[in-house]
Amino acid sequence: MRLVRASEIEEKNLSWLWPGLIPLGQCCILEGDPGTAKSTLTLAIAAHVSTGSRWPDEATCPQGHVIIANAEDPEEEVIVPRLKVAGANLRHCHIMVPDIDSSVGDSFTIPDHVEKLERLITTWGVKLVVFDPIEAFLSASVDNYRNHHVRKALRTLEQLAKHLNCSVIFVRHLNKATDKAAIYRGGGSIGIIGAARAAISVGRDKADPSRCIMVPVKQNWTKIRGGMAFRPEERHYSTSEGVQITTSTIKWDGPVQASADDVITADTEPGASGSTEEAAMFIREALEKGPRSSNELFAWAKKAGIARKTIWRASRLMDIRKTRQDDGVNACWVWSLPSDEDAATLTTWAGSFDINDLTPNI
Repeated sequence: MRLVRASEIEEKNLSWLWPGLIPLGQCCILEGDPGTAKSTLTLAIAAHVSTGSRWPDEATCPQGHVIIANAEDPEEEVIVPRLKVAGANLRHCHIMVPDIDSSVGDSFTIPDHVEKLERLITTWGVKLVVFDPIEAFLSASVDNYRNHHVRKALRTLEQLAKHLNCSVIFVRHLNKATDKAAIYRGGGSIGIIGAARAAISVGRDKADPSRCIMVPVKQNWTKIRGGMAFRPEERHYSTSEGVQITTSTIKWDGPVQASADDVITADTEPGASGSTEEAAMFIREALEKGPRSSNELFAWAKKAGIARKTIWRASRLMDIRKTRQDDGVNACWVWSLPSDEDAATLTTWAGSFDINDLTPNI
């Protein structure tokens, strides 16, 4: 440990792999329940990095090599086919496989073999490293449920990412506590998310289970932005040898206005529930005179006894238009009715109220 005068440190601008979502030079968590296409999503992200193609929100993606450490899926049947249909440059994708002839044994563990990983990153100009799932790569000496064990082990990857200016993604599952805030839903020690500068939650869209949503749950460097939706899809192709391959990929489905609590946490507002039909009528009456901010709508809904998630679910079914407005100081999402209200086919709520009566005292 040493002290350095602040005057001797050169300032640097924030750098991103995916602006607002995945920082460069830092560790990031991607977490979700089984069946939410987390691994397929990480391979789609890896494909973007391997080619330098723009992200689905048109943000620039720096091109570089990728290292994929996956302890659950076979490379021949799953990883390489998914990379291929995602459009990856396979020569820039490196998959970590057991090396039985290695003097360090046949498995990579953290923190024991991070020094070897550093040499590989330097050699190949790697911009992204993925550990899927992170628990499978922690050394047997690391207790995944002890904060100080986890923080000490992952500190080696934090230093590596910063020194080599690459992104490291940890994939992990969620715990069963659906009533907890999203930031506490990750499996294992809280030290895992503590070690990361950013975290992304992935869950099924409750209004459309065929669609998944990825949304930030933690972002230390900037304001938390909205989410991005995608749909898992099955794909088929033939190899040059004529072998028929069936695999999966994702199709990006555009930005969504949602929080991690909306996506992966159960309703916790006491006394607030309401049916989707009731919420649909509430939204229609609230927006009939013009656009409103989502914060206003959620506050009014709470006074009316309608849960935030019920409002959000109804807005998806109604095809409510959601526009992000940012004046450089404050940012918010503004909701407005679709141009064709008849597209919303939900049952009309048999009741009415004056929206002005619900304006909260804030």
